[in-house]
Amino acid sequence: MKKLLILPLLGLLACQPNNPQPNTSTNNGSGTNGSGSGNTGNSSNNNYIECTDTDNIPWNQNVNYGSVTDIDGNEYKTVTIGNQEWMAENLKTTHYANGDEIPYVFNGDLDSDIEWESITTGAFCWYLDTTANGDTISYENCYGGLYNFYAVEDSRNVCPTGWHVPSDDEWTELTDYLGSNGHLHNEGSALKSTEGWNDYNGQSGNGTDVYGFRGHPGSFRDINGEFAAVGSISWWCSSENSMEYALSRTLISHLDYFNGNGSNYKKVGFSVRCIKN
Repeated sequence: MKKLLILPLLGLLACQPNNPQPNTSTNNGSGTNGSGSGNTGNSSNNNYIECTDTDNIPWNQNVNYGSVTDIDGNEYKTVTIGNQEWMAENLKTTHYANGDEIPYVFNGDLDSDIEWESITTGAFCWYLDTTANGDTISYENCYGGLYNFYAVEDSRNVCPTGWHVPSDDEWTELTDYLGSNGHLHNEGSALKSTEGWNDYNGQSGNGTDVYGFRGHPGSFRDINGEFAAVGSISWWCSSENSMEYALSRTLISHLDYFNGNGSNYKKVGFSVRCIKN
């Protein structure tokens, strides 16, 4: 049976500077997770949403959503925030925009974990869990795909034609807009879904979803092939800062703000939100 990596939850809505060496210790509720993202929180609060519950997370009825369709025929709601148009759902394509297949690295045995750890080209997976009788469940429609950075930076474009993975500057433009429109230090809350997030120390982790971004919890795949427990969400930036590391943005239940930039291993599998060209 596949082991689920239970870790303290990820940090801020943004990349955190940290020690990029993997460390899965949960003894003191802090440390790094092997993705290069800082962890804060207490794993005793891990009452995570079930896959089917994401269907029940409401959309903002006051938002006029657009739509975009990927190469596989998946249709996504989109939302305009400031001068940017964003996907309001996580990407789940299995092909680049030119039709080439994105290699899928299975989760379920040691060989697949080794493959995930060693691959240096574009790849993705679904967040997977294993039932008591050994059956595998895919969470494709709940959380979307988990893509390594090599897929993100591939010139064939993991996003639909006319769309792309946002750069760090484009994420910053989003959060600057939120901060200047009444959400300073609460940018994360403005992007979170209104349901689905864990309570933390008696406080609700849910957001206001004021713009319809509908950021709900998901997971990520560690460089060693293990999955973090569902409870936070990280999205790639298209920006890299070395041969091995790139940037991402993260939401977590007990933090409402965003701050800082940091590094993540390119081999990690994170979610993707695309932005219109």
